[in-house]
Amino acid sequence: MRLRTFALLSVALFFSLGCASVTPSSADQQHGFAGPDSETLTLDETRVGELGRSAPVNPRDGAPYRVYQIDLDGGDLIALNVSSSDFYPGISLYAPDGSFLAHESAYDDWGWGGDEATVTRRIVTSGRYVLVVSASESGNTGTFELSAERLQEAGDLDVPGQVSGFLARGDGSRHPNTGAAVQVFPFELSQSEWLDMRLESNDFDAYLTLVEAGTEAVVAENDDWGGSTDSRILAELDAGAYELWVTGFHSESSGRFTLRVEETSVSRPDPLSGSGTVTGMLSEDRMPIGGFGVTGNPHTLSVDEPVVIDLSMHSYQVDPYLYVLDENDQLVGEDDDSAGSLDARLVMPLEPGEYTIWASSFYESDRGDYELVIDLYDPSDFDGDFIGDYIMGDSTSGGYGTSGSSGCGCGGW
Repeated sequence: MRLRTFALLSVALFFSLGCASVTPSSADQQHGFAGPDSETLTLDETRVGELGRSAPVNPRDGAPYRVYQIDLDGGDLIALNVSSSDFYPGISLYAPDGSFLAHESAYDDWGWGGDEATVTRRIVTSGRYVLVVSASESGNTGTFELSAERLQEAGDLDVPGQVSGFLARGDGSRHPNTGAAVQVFPFELSQSEWLDMRLESNDFDAYLTLVEAGTEAVVAENDDWGGSTDSRILAELDAGAYELWVTGFHSESSGRFTLRVEETSVSRPDPLSGSGTVTGMLSEDRMPIGGFGVTGNPHTLSVDEPVVIDLSMHSYQVDPYLYVLDENDQLVGEDDDSAGSLDARLVMPLEPGEYTIWASSFYESDRGDYELVIDLYDPSDFDGDFIGDYIMGDSTSGGYGTSGSSGCGCGGW
């Protein structure tokens, strides 16, 4: 009698959460809803499944579901993901004792739907857990992809290599620039290498910092790359020990991420004549910039033939912001933080003409010194690369950014 009561309570809890469950008649003694027909899933496996017309349905709303069992070890951080292009999927996780742990749905309370749902969870007790994949509505059918992944936390990184992890707000370490939680991935190089390092996340605004191990001197860092909120550092590094710091731009950043490090090769072109460095100061004499309602200092640039400009603005005293206007005061490009830290950077093609480079700041009240670095290149040196995403390593310091600078504008901490 106790067994039947427990099974009924399990099913009632399942329905009250808006998830699909099976009937008590198919319950086993441990979970109360995972019957003998449930499939077994293993960690680091991706499985394609289907919710067909013959699938069991939740009697509360008629939504179909499918049940899986998976063995998990205590202490592991795992991510369970379901995706579908045919319906809005949901996923629920139950403990070995049958208690409900978590549910995520691609269909939110505001009526917006997506194509995937993920449960991320620290496993406390080793045992056999139950997953339920469900649709959001009655009559939904179609295929889905289900995966179970053990997330790697801070630790040694293989080069080349890739890790999937989770950045938690409660982590003890904090990034000195952003104040967000940080995970550290050390690696060593036995010889000089070009490395392409990318941090990607759908959950937070990624921020990646590369430092020398031991000294924590910043080699390079990046916030946004390629028009996204992901981060990328492309650099030539000498043999030695390094650390990649995974964090978010905002202090409350949290969520899943993927860190990739690949060996690559880059041929850095030589700058054309006209390249150089200009220093200046943003003061009370800042001038209006076109009709943008902001102010800054103008620097003129004459271009006689097509070029690619690599333009960056660095400062310890202001939050740099760059504008480039053509001779008709039309905006050609602007940037806030693409040089890493709070520094600004633009890499783009320019046709012959007269341009004004405006050195400005994110805050109108900013006052202080800045450095403007301008490198001009022959477009043919880029070999068909998408110029807007091209990141050139620094041949002098092995860092990320423009010639003669570390590209991070912040030095060591």
